[in-house]
Amino acid sequence: MKKSKSIQYRRAGVLINLLSLILFCYLFEVSLGYSITTLIIVAKILLLIVLALSFWLTYVRTGIWKQVHLPKHKLDEREVLVIYDALRWSYSIFSIFVLCLIYIFLFLGRNIGAVTAAGLIYFAHIIPASILAWKEKMI
Repeated sequence: MKKSKSIQYRRAGVLINLLSLILFCYLFEVSLGYSITTLIIVAKILLLIVLALSFWLTYVRTGIWKQVHLPKHKLDEREVLVIYDALRWSYSIFSIFVLCLIYIFLFLGRNIGAVTAAGLIYFAHIIPASILAWKEKMI
């Protein structure tokens, strides 16, 4: 595992990653009913690049992604408790977020698009690592 980055670096990475995910999904949902322009295509590509780059720098290079996905028998007792706590929080956050999003889409009379559904799957996978990146001083 690579050296752990500072908590400020990881928090900024988490915020950039989540913001680019939200903007990417939002741009796809908003642009569904309109003609596609070069500006929209460039914005989508740039957001996808920022999303991928921030994922790599925040989760992969810091080792948080690997830490969250290690089998239980390779972790010590403290690490198991920390990851369990992150998973517990992540499922609570995800459940509330998805329910609110579903109600927003129902209120607006729209269906959730495939890109937003894929974004929710990605979001579900990064929440535990995001919580660890945000809370833990050293990973």
